[in-house]
Amino acid sequence: MTTGNEKVHIGFEVSKKERELWQRHADELDMTYSDYYRSMIRAGKRDITIETSEERNSADDLEGLVERIRDKLSVEEPLSFDELVDEIVGEIEDDIENALINIDEATYRPRSGGYILNEFGDK
Repeated sequence: MTTGNEKVHIGFEVSKKERELWQRHADELDMTYSDYYRSMIRAGKRDITIETSEERNSADDLEGLVERIRDKLSVEEPLSFDELVDEIVGEIEDDIENALINIDEATYRPRSGGYILNEFGDK
């Protein structure tokens, strides 16, 4: 019988640059990498707000994209246009996945071939 308190391993992918930044920050805080990642996830869950399309405008969208591109570019290693697109698309896919996790009334139905909204908001 399980109590629900057992720890299980989960994994996720980030860029090498981002991982190195997180590891450096964890070292500065004298935290294990696992504890650091766990604290970031918990902090992020508290601060997540998903804006509706009415709340966003194209200027905000463009500025957000510009910031994402800046984060990907480096003075040492050039990125081709296709590599840059792959990096940004990967982030957007992650954003969509995270948003779907936070939409309580969305359910993935493999037999239907995709996500649907539940009529009563249950998963």
